[in-house]
Amino acid sequence: MVNVDQVIPELCFPRLDDTLLFRKKASEMDSELKRLKDRLHTLHSGFRKYRECINSFCNGHAVFVTAISDFFSSPEGKTCSGDIQVSSLIASMRHVTKDLEQLKFKIDEEAEQVTFDWLEGVIPSARDSYKQFERTSQDMEDAQLKYLSLKKTAKKEAMDRAANDLSAAKVFAEEARFEVARRLEFARSKQNWWFLQLFLDNLEIHQRALTSGVQSLESVYPTIEEGRQRLAFLKDTEREIKRLLEDEIVRFSAQASNLATTSVTATTATTSIINNRLSSGGNMGHNPGCYFAASNAYLNNNSLPKGASGDCLVRDGSTAASISEGGG
Repeated sequence: MVNVDQVIPELCFPRLDDTLLFRKKASEMDSELKRLKDRLHTLHSGFRKYRECINSFCNGHAVFVTAISDFFSSPEGKTCSGDIQVSSLIASMRHVTKDLEQLKFKIDEEAEQVTFDWLEGVIPSARDSYKQFERTSQDMEDAQLKYLSLKKTAKKEAMDRAANDLSAAKVFAEEARFEVARRLEFARSKQNWWFLQLFLDNLEIHQRALTSGVQSLESVYPTIEEGRQRLAFLKDTEREIKRLLEDEIVRFSAQASNLATTSVTATTATTSIINNRLSSGGNMGHNPGCYFAASNAYLNNNSLPKGASGDCLVRDGSTAASISEGGG
């Protein structure tokens, strides 16, 4: 941890004399600001792209949550919720969207701060002051050369005018030198803390947004747990339904197989009886209805008509005839 009491501030320009050392330092700091400007354009572009990504995510998340809400609120979707109140879960997801939108606004604010404070503020101001310092320094040198060139040959009036010009040029150069020192010093000192604060603030707004989203989701954790328990029950119910259905299919298949076997046996037995009656010259040959009576009776009761083995009851109008398997 930094001990603030041990931090000794150092000036970039410990002396403000118009020296080569001063000019060299001013030139170096101006070049640093030029490179910083290029870096800040890249940083600002990163802010902008990040903001666009968050905005796209917020829009997509909002569409997603709306689709979920519409689904579970529809008549079809209500049967898919497992009797769980999903409204609180959907509300927590909407809250996450709002937190991300707040993060997006903060990113916008920071991007604007980079532009306003530095790209349009500190950097152009300091660099303009350096350009002014260079111009006034050159003007002073020109005025000094002119004065020296006239010092021995010019008239007093011309010399006085040149001296006044040189004096004014020195004043302007000195003011410009003080101003560039002030602005470059300010840029360096602000640069030492401003971007660290920007980064820490950025982390903090991410922390707040994400923590708020997590807290919103954690608030519905009991509902999620209830849903998990309900889900386990519904899955067990599904397995039991499948088992019962398979058992019913097996039972029905066995019953159908037995019925088919019985039908084949009945048809064979009935055909045999009819053939026997026909071969013995019985009454069945004169009344085909006996065939159907015998066949239906056997199919329905698994036996021939009650009364005698092989008998067939034939109704012709109001007359009933009993035909025995062994007589006519």
